[in-house]
Amino acid sequence: MIFQKINFIKDPSLKYISGLNVLYQKNEFFGKSSEMLFWDDPDGIFNARPYVQNLIEIKRFEIEISDGWTLNGHRFFINKEVGFFTDALVNESGYKNMFSTDGDTSLKFDSLQENFLLKDDEKKINHLSGRVGIAVSVEPSNWGSFLTRIIPKAIRLFELKCEYLLCYCNHPNQLNILKLIGWKESQIIKFNPAFEYTFENGLLISELTNSLFMSPFALELVDRISSKYNNKPRKKIFISRQNGIAKTRNRVCLNAEDLENALLNLGFEIITPDLLSIEEQISIFSSAEVIVGPSGAGMFNSMFSLNKPLIIDIESQQNWLYGHAHFFSSLDVRWGFFIAKADSLSIANHKPFTVNINALKLRLLNSMY
Repeated sequence: MIFQKINFIKDPSLKYISGLNVLYQKNEFFGKSSEMLFWDDPDGIFNARPYVQNLIEIKRFEIEISDGWTLNGHRFFINKEVGFFTDALVNESGYKNMFSTDGDTSLKFDSLQENFLLKDDEKKINHLSGRVGIAVSVEPSNWGSFLTRIIPKAIRLFELKCEYLLCYCNHPNQLNILKLIGWKESQIIKFNPAFEYTFENGLLISELTNSLFMSPFALELVDRISSKYNNKPRKKIFISRQNGIAKTRNRVCLNAEDLENALLNLGFEIITPDLLSIEEQISIFSSAEVIVGPSGAGMFNSMFSLNKPLIIDIESQQNWLYGHAHFFSSLDVRWGFFIAKADSLSIANHKPFTVNINALKLRLLNSMY
């Protein structure tokens, strides 16, 4: 396998680069929209709380991409003679992990030489004609990443009247939310990261989040959809992992039946988001007053909230606390973490867990009334 050194372009919007036309660029800084109101760890599981920065920076840019540039992997744009860039700013501390979730890219970081390398793997190239909006980002198959990182791009690209949209949408709900935005199925080009793409006239929108912290502009775009479906009031909802895709995963709630019965007695409605249409999901979350559930894909639907709900996010592992804290801090909601006990005998990355039901009921009674 042949590798060549390649330059990393940290910010493609700052100078003239052949094949790129910068239409808009701005550094934006903003603070948290909400603070964590409570941290409940009734069994003394975690040893540290997540820290959320007081000031968040996001680089917004809109760039036309044409001859000489190739989309490679999930979100990397390559010109062998010039270098490569991605859809978001990456600090030097993030270089080593830039490709950690992207098994399809031809790029890698040589930590010994501190160089970026490009592998000559001769991928199939798809050339796209017309004005194509490019809605790609990290972890496109993950529902939470798709909602927070890709959907704001798809909304903005629709507003900019692109002819086509290149977007990962292998799940029906991913395709359906794109259609809900206004994209016709005939306009949507299903992104396959195993291929490379070149463009006659591509339009790339930068990522409008930072470590899952959604910018005010991203949320403004999302609210344009949420407001259309905020028509069926729901007081209290619990996000179940007993059915749907979550049922097939390792991270199941071991006392789920007892937990859900206890919440039913408190007037909660039990829902499984991926078993509902995307219209139903948006309607439920946009109108809910209390949202409780285990961290994961379903809880990211909270970005559709419009009623400043109380959100209790049940966390059982520390791995993703930082990103989840960023996400909830960016929303106009009242929120906190409730810590569940992960199965210490499990060797899985996502472990089964048990919820202290009495402690959770006490939190609900203290926070709802």
